[in-house]
Amino acid sequence: MDVNPFAVPARLRGQNAQVRDRDQSQNVGMKIEIPEFEGRAQPDKFIDWLHMVERVFDLKDLTEEQKEAFLEYYAARQGEKSMEDLISEFDRLRMRCDVDEEEEQTIAQFLGGLKLDIADVVHLQQYWTYDDVCRLSTFSSTGHRA
Repeated sequence: MDVNPFAVPARLRGQNAQVRDRDQSQNVGMKIEIPEFEGRAQPDKFIDWLHMVERVFDLKDLTEEQKEAFLEYYAARQGEKSMEDLISEFDRLRMRCDVDEEEEQTIAQFLGGLKLDIADVVHLQQYWTYDDVCRLSTFSSTGHRA
């Protein structure tokens, strides 16, 4: 039996097209990646970036709590935190957001939040998994070599 991939699911029949399309777009497993804001001292670029993020939130129909968690995850930075605290916070935010991304994306997001001197050392090492990156980051932050 052939299945029509463009058919409207039975549960959505009878709904108006706008509601049906919105419901389907949320459930197709679509991944949306929000680029990091890079125009640090340029308010116009920040406003453009913020509008783009709001459009993504509208498309995904996120609650205010989900929006906050999502922004915290993408803004996670080491700052003055210890490596252990950063890893714990990053993992907590990742679980809270229920982030569905490839491990390479998780690694890139984590590395982007490290202090530059630590990130540089980790980039020079061989790693395969997010756990490898966490281990290398911890060694690098304490002055040890992996």
